[in-house]
Amino acid sequence: MKLGIISYFFPPNNSSGAQRWSKMSLYLAKKGFDVFVISSIGDKFGGEDFERYQYLKKHMRIYPLRTYGSYRSPKFDIISRIIKLFLIPDSRILFFLRYRNRIKDILISENPNVVIITVPPFSASILSPLFTNLGIPYIVDLRDVWFLDPRRLNKLADFLMEREFLKNAKGVICINDHALSEAKRFNENAILIPHFFDPEEYDLEPIKHNKVWISHIGSIFSERDIGILKNVADRLGCVLRLVGPGSERFGGLGPVKRRYALREMLSADVLVVILGKGKDQRLVSSVKLFEYLGAKKPVIVVSKDGYIRKVAEELGLGVCDFSEEDILSKIRNALKGEFKPKNHDRFSIDRVGENLISYLMENLSSV
Repeated sequence: MKLGIISYFFPPNNSSGAQRWSKMSLYLAKKGFDVFVISSIGDKFGGEDFERYQYLKKHMRIYPLRTYGSYRSPKFDIISRIIKLFLIPDSRILFFLRYRNRIKDILISENPNVVIITVPPFSASILSPLFTNLGIPYIVDLRDVWFLDPRRLNKLADFLMEREFLKNAKGVICINDHALSEAKRFNENAILIPHFFDPEEYDLEPIKHNKVWISHIGSIFSERDIGILKNVADRLGCVLRLVGPGSERFGGLGPVKRRYALREMLSADVLVVILGKGKDQRLVSSVKLFEYLGAKKPVIVVSKDGYIRKVAEELGLGVCDFSEEDILSKIRNALKGEFKPKNHDRFSIDRVGENLISYLMENLSSV
């Protein structure tokens, strides 16, 4: 089967948005799928990892379309708010408008059985009429809620664009139950395919260190209260290890290559996921939590409610509210060996990948 993937975020881009399909495309290629990827190159949001890009190129065809974006911390500011107000559904629409004809030529040349379009950026939705005209079925991978996100400013436009995009899709893949609920408003053929970890990626040498490391590996957005983690680490006499986009604002390492990020996970004494307190945070599905599972280290999740908290509780992880004393107590217990993930194999790439392959086969049997 020839499978196309349209993923704006894809290596060398090293943001969280690039991880899901860089891992799954490789898995599918190794399972015998003929895979090609249409992506951007040059957008440095989240940093870049050309080593991983070169490795993936050995297993699939990648069509990187040049764009430009200097590195920017993943924080909310007045400029991004203005962009969201006037560029609908998001700023990457200029990319998809520019390359629409190039994407069309690639699709005609490759003639895939099906294409998976992963969003956000939601501006990839403007490609929907192109697939209808070419007679190529597409499946949407909804990595975030769209219309239901309370941060969205143009509700009517979002509703109309999402409705057309999803209802014309052969199916919809959703990363959590909130996205699944949203997708089924427009397309009944929706399925939950959560984030996952690939056990093969963790065969790495941990970093040697003397002090205890409490580590947060991943993007730090403005709504993440890193100050509360700093206070806890100071009280325990531990090192707070911050790695990923936005971490440099707090004395962290900033963006790093994927292999180094995985080594950091393997080297941590306790791994921490911290979400914001806003209503939108209950809707998210953190890639970081699922990748932490592969490191088999104690995990603390700081979240008020939502999907991530629910998953963490099912896995037997340390779950707490935004209370310094609660976080302190949970980390102390984690350092004694508690809160290592239990029964987490259901989130391994093999288990999740099998479900995805079954879904693809079921949908293509009627094409």
